[in-house]
Amino acid sequence: MRYGGVRWRWTGFGVHCAEGYKTSIPAGPRTTFSALYWFKMKVTLLLALVLVALVGVTHGGRCVRDNTNGEPGCKSKEEIDQRFWRHNFDPTRYWECTRLNEPAELRTCQDQAFHPSQLECVDWDSWEWEPVCAPLSRPTLN
Repeated sequence: MRYGGVRWRWTGFGVHCAEGYKTSIPAGPRTTFSALYWFKMKVTLLLALVLVALVGVTHGGRCVRDNTNGEPGCKSKEEIDQRFWRHNFDPTRYWECTRLNEPAELRTCQDQAFHPSQLECVDWDSWEWEPVCAPLSRPTLN
C-alpha cells in the first residue's frame, strides 16, 4: 500500500514503513482489538441476551391472553386474596371471589368503571384500558 509516496505494510503490531520504523499512522482494525477484548465483547453480548430473555419470561409469564368473560374459578388462595377480578367484556362489571371453591359473584360499579390494576371502581376519567389476562383458575362447568 502506498501513502505519501512511501511504501507501507500491515503487520501484527501496526502499520510500518517498508524501511522498518513505526509511523504515526493509526493502526487498522485488524490490530486494535486484542483477544481479551473480543472475549469481553462476546461475554457482554451473551449477558445482554440472557437479560432480555429473563425480562421477556418475567413479563410474559404472568399475563395469558383471555377471550372469555374473565370469571375466575376461586380455586386458589391467590384468587381469594386478590378478591376482585375484571369482567373482560364490560368495564362497569367485575367478579368477586369471597370463598374458596365457590362460584365468583358478578358485581356492578354504579356510574363508574372497574379499574383492573387498582381493583376498585373509579371515575371514567381515571379508567384506562389494560390488556386482558386470564384468571388463575376457571369455574367448573356443571
